[in-house]
Amino acid sequence: MPCSLWDEAETAAYLESYEVHDLFAHLLRQVLVERPENPIKFFQECLKEQPKLCICIMGPPGVNRSKYCQQVAADYKLKHVHVGKLLRARKELKDQISGGKLVADDVVIELVKVLG
Repeated sequence: MPCSLWDEAETAAYLESYEVHDLFAHLLRQVLVERPENPIKFFQECLKEQPKLCICIMGPPGVNRSKYCQQVAADYKLKHVHVGKLLRARKELKDQISGGKLVADDVVIELVKVLG
């Protein structure tokens, strides 16, 4: 049996413990979105940045999510993005929202990205 320097399970555990796959997936998404002139320099700059803390709070109607979101935002010095208010402010979505229809994910994501 050949001797291997790489134990597959050990390697997978090591990469998982440092979230390497997630990091590479994130970097790849970013480089594809940004399309920088120098991808290597872009990767280096991304790795120097502190990761952004992003919290999503969900819950059923009537549990006062806004109150909790405002408290979390204040405690951690974060920007509170109230997606419902943002969507209702968009005139082109008024009929869709008042009709009880869901807004497409890509529309919501783009709206939140603009603020991020």
